[in-house]
This record gives sequence, structure tokens and C-alpha cells, in this order.
Amino acid sequence: MRNKCNQNHSDCYMTDSQGRLIVDDQNSLTVGCEGMTLLEDMQLIDKLAHFNRERIPERVVHAKGAGVFGVFTTYQSMKAYTCADFLKCANKTTNVFVRFSTTGGSRGSADTVRDIRGFAVKFYTNQGIYDIVGNHIPVFFIRDAMKFPDLVHASKPAPNSNLRNIEHFWDFISCTPESTHVIAWLYSDLGLVCNYSKMNYNYLRLPMRWDISHDLLFQSRMTFIRQDFFTKAYARLNKCICVKILHENFANVEKTL
Repeated sequence: MRNKCNQNHSDCYMTDSQGRLIVDDQNSLTVGCEGMTLLEDMQLIDKLAHFNRERIPERVVHAKGAGVFGVFTTYQSMKAYTCADFLKCANKTTNVFVRFSTTGGSRGSADTVRDIRGFAVKFYTNQGIYDIVGNHIPVFFIRDAMKFPDLVHASKPAPNSNLRNIEHFWDFISCTPESTHVIAWLYSDLGLVCNYSKMNYNYLRLPMRWDISHDLLFQSRMTFIRQDFFTKAYARLNKCICVKILHENFANVEKTL
């Protein structure tokens, strides 16, 4: 069903999936006042058909998150390093959207669990959308992408019981020596978050390449850079406060954002 309005919202009305006008969306057709519901009520059938097919796919990772819109301001011209228009002029503003998320939790998981937090930024420039993604911890569990499905499966609930088995996770870690470094970071205070806006997201994993020319065939000067995001209100969360917040509101981080 769709709500249709004109520009001044003076004449709003609802339509079904076929574009037909809906006069009453709250009452079904019945046989008399207290009679049975009639299957000839096409508005009811159309509404229930849509409801039965509502599916919002859940992400495999970074399923639980929250996003905000904002404005990015270029304080200093970067035209000596890049051809991106939104970075060439000082004081130029660009609309952005930022999404913060946990990594392993499902959509209904708590915000305060010990986990790596990810972020994704979209810059809505006049040349297109400029995307940046990263995490709040400088290292990751694996070096080879071949192991990524195994890491996710070890972190998720078992398919036969729908329960998380911590032995699966630590079994994967014990068989993956390069994971030792990230475990040290994860079990520090950085693994607990009190507010997305009070975190530093300064780890984009890989360097990025900037060119000063749009022509890919032109041998222009290139610069490799790393982009960091720092907050002016940085704060960490200890375990005692985390447990207290979890008992009060498991979606506290999302709520504060």
C-alpha cells in the first residue's frame, strides 16, 4: 500500500498494490455487524498478502547498526593530491551518511557486547558517491580471505541448536596464530563501546590511492594516503559500566546516537 500526496499535502490518500483507492484500511468486510469475514474483501487480501511476504534480509556480518546523516567540511584544499571535486576547495560542504555497527551480532543483539565496531561513510558528491569503510581496531583476525567464512561460522550460533558455542570461536583462534594480535585489542577497553559518537574510527586497513587527473591513461602523479576519523569527545567503557548499561537498555548505544 502506498500513501499518495500532492505537493502541499492537502489531498492525501492510500492505494493498494494495483493503484486502487483505499477508503477504509482498518475494517474488513463481514456478513453483518458480527458476522464472518468475507474473502471477497480484496483490500484485506491485498494487505495480508503483502504482510505474509515481508522479508528484510539480515546481513551476515554487521547486522546490528545505526546510521546518521551529517555534513562534511573540507578545511584545507587537497587539489595537490586528488582530483576529487569535494576535496579541492576549502570550506566546501558535502552531505554524508555514516553507519556504525557491531560485527558478529544479529539484528537483535545488544550494543554493549565485546566486539569489533565497523563504520561505513558515504559522501554524496556532485561527481558520485564516495564510499569509505573501516573498523575501530587496527588489526583483523585473518590475513587470508579464504578463512573469512570460517571465522564468521565460528562466531555465529550453531545451526543445529541456534546457540553460540564459545568453544567454536576459541578453537578457530587457536588454529589461527595471526588472530592473537586482534584478541589482545578486542579484550582491551576498546572492545566495549558506550557511544558511537565518542569513538575513533581511524583504521581503514589499506592505503588508498589519490590521483590528480581523471584520465586513467594519463601518467599523473599519484599519492597513497590513509584516512583517519577522530572524535573530539573520545571515551572508553569499562566492564562494570557496560554490565549496568546492558541491564538498563541493551540498545543503549543506538539510542544515544
